[in-house]
Amino acid sequence: INCAVVPRDGASIDEAEFLRFCKKNLASFKVPKRVFVADSLPKTATGKIQRRLVAEHFLAKVSAAKVPKFGA
Repeated sequence: INCAVVPRDGASIDEAEFLRFCKKNLASFKVPKRVFVADSLPKTATGKIQRRLVAEHFLAKVSAAKVPKFGA
């Protein structure tokens, strides 16, 4: 489970503190393994979060970090 979090204006999020909160208040199978902090999330015209775009964006960041870059 991954989690995308948008802090309120003027607030900051400590990922470790967020995970401690989740572990304390959620069932163990609901606790996210990764936390992504974002400035905003893409929304549709009706205001719903475009979850597919969010997933693609953050999973691309994870896979890019894991893939070694070779030569020129």
